[in-house]
Amino acid sequence: MGNCWLHTNKIVSVSGVVITPDSAATLYPKTNLYNNNPASVFRTTDAAGAHNIVFDFGTATSIDTLAIANPNFRSSATITIQANAANAWGAPSFTEVVNCSGLANDPAFENLFHKFSSTQNFRYYRLLMSDIGNPDGYYEIGETWLGSRVTPSQDWEVTWTQNYSDVNVLHQTEWLHDYAYIRDTGDARSISVEWTGITAATVTQIRQLKRSIKTSGYPFWVCPVHTNNPPEALFVRMLGDLEISQRSPTIYGARAQFRELPRGQTLPT
Repeated sequence: MGNCWLHTNKIVSVSGVVITPDSAATLYPKTNLYNNNPASVFRTTDAAGAHNIVFDFGTATSIDTLAIANPNFRSSATITIQANAANAWGAPSFTEVVNCSGLANDPAFENLFHKFSSTQNFRYYRLLMSDIGNPDGYYEIGETWLGSRVTPSQDWEVTWTQNYSDVNVLHQTEWLHDYAYIRDTGDARSISVEWTGITAATVTQIRQLKRSIKTSGYPFWVCPVHTNNPPEALFVRMLGDLEISQRSPTIYGARAQFRELPRGQTLPT
């Protein structure tokens, strides 16, 4: 099956990263690109042409994955990730196009998750966005992560569970007639996964995930089947405890539950 996760955003973990967008709306600043809230968005001033965001890490930084939460791009958009030793983009050393076709699915993917063809190690990375004529009149992103994904030594079980939470508020009159306050937030999934017959190496990777995110303290990315093209990735928090059982001196099991962060309502309007 092939699952993976991304638990550290190097835009945040590397000290002194300078982010330079070529366009930013006043009420939707670049700080919204990395505040762990996909409903708090960065927005350009227009969609009349291509726009870009340059990330200066100060020194060469190893990256193999780009993740974008809650974009407003259409599936026809051309989204490109580039990398270079200098802040010059005429002929960058690395360029790859992100597959946006999942944004046209029904239900549509809410995020973009791009695995680099190989690990890159450069000072500068640039996100180039072209969705000219976007009907919103701007480009919008809820979160941008650049980091190194973890592919566990052993996958979780093929039979895993997705629960689609009901976010509506149901009321009853005194005559027991139901009426609902409908919250149109899209899917807000919780995922229950289990590993069986795993070795100490996989247990170590799972525990490293838990420590990195402080259990439920920080969100992270989980990609259930990263071999799909495009892969669907969920921006989640861990729910409750991580359970690890030892079934023999060398064989373990583990259970975890993740909850997707819904996009919610973007404010201000």
